[in-house]
Amino acid sequence: MNEEYFIVVNNSHAGPYSVEQLKELNITPETYVWRRGMKQWIKAKDIPELSVVLWNPPAPTPLPVQPVVISQSNEQSSQLSTKEPPSYLVWSIITAIVFFLPLGVVAMIFSGITRTRCRNGEIEKARSSSELAAWFGIGAFVMGLISFPFQIVIALFW
Repeated sequence: MNEEYFIVVNNSHAGPYSVEQLKELNITPETYVWRRGMKQWIKAKDIPELSVVLWNPPAPTPLPVQPVVISQSNEQSSQLSTKEPPSYLVWSIITAIVFFLPLGVVAMIFSGITRTRCRNGEIEKARSSSELAAWFGIGAFVMGLISFPFQIVIALFW
């Protein structure tokens, strides 16, 4: 098939060109093309017989990615390590009174230990006792919810 194609170059019509000539011109998929029998100009990528001549620029070579290292200044890291953990004292008292006394009392003890360790500057030890206070407080809450129906039954029939 010796079709002759016209193309748009710099907003002007150029041609006629054969398929071989279009290949030498390195037309892109976005180049507008027309040939006899077509109703309008269309992009070269939409003409199947021109797929062999389209110039597709090579994909850019990706640059090597350098890892990003986020470092904290000594002042920031010392501020993070010296931040006092919560003592959960109020939560411990509420769970001891309202929900389950034994575990609530243990939570209160660890809350007091947390405060003492913070005052003494033992921040890491304070963090561990703070975590224990929180877990015993949660345990008191859960045990209180579980035992509540039994407490009501005992109170009604005692």
